[in-house]
Amino acid sequence: MHIDIGGEGRYPGAVNVNPSPVTSTTGAPGRPIPNRVAGTGEKLPQGNGSADLITVENTPIRPGAPAEIARVVKPGGEIRLVHPAKYAETAHQQVIQALPPGATVTRTTVGTGDTAITTTIIKLP
Repeated sequence: MHIDIGGEGRYPGAVNVNPSPVTSTTGAPGRPIPNRVAGTGEKLPQGNGSADLITVENTPIRPGAPAEIARVVKPGGEIRLVHPAKYAETAHQQVIQALPPGATVTRTTVGTGDTAITTTIIKLP
């Protein structure tokens, strides 16, 4: 299972966990979000260890979300975080710290200054 927190339908087949029933940024704003499950990153409606892949792209990582991401991702699963670089410095580290030890972390930053974007890929053992 692929869970896209804050997702609006970018990934075909992903479960889009979003409190809003309609898109705000993906495609034409106001269209229904496909495969939507009502929820937030702080209270994921999925069970423990149910996700093979979790993505969080340009959605805030609020307090409580790192623990929920750690609860829902399967052993051997993957987490992909994509945010502006300055925000990612702290937010991505909070997710890493919530996970059990032994995860492999790869960070890539593209661009410079205020337009830089960081992608962090975390693979669990």
